[in-house]
Amino acid sequence: QLEAAGTFQVKRPLLELLARDARMERYRKGELLLDRSRRVHHAFVVKTGTAQVSGNAVDNATSWTFGAGDLILFKSSFRNAEAPTSVRCMSDLD
Repeated sequence: QLEAAGTFQVKRPLLELLARDARMERYRKGELLLDRSRRVHHAFVVKTGTAQVSGNAVDNATSWTFGAGDLILFKSSFRNAEAPTSVRCMSDLD
């Protein structure tokens, strides 16, 4: 599924290594995917649905929307720090 989404432009063996700890999750419309007040340590690849940044601390003038194939990842994920913003599901999301 990651290969079909085209998010990562790497050869299949590397993609398989990347995805070995991945899991499918489902979020419902209106649910917070990322909460600004919580620590993050992972990334999301959207299979279906949409999510939107809410309460953007990075740039209040920008509204980001994520859809199928998009990667949701913040630098704070690498540091196990708080998310810089919240991301809310605009529809059911896989």
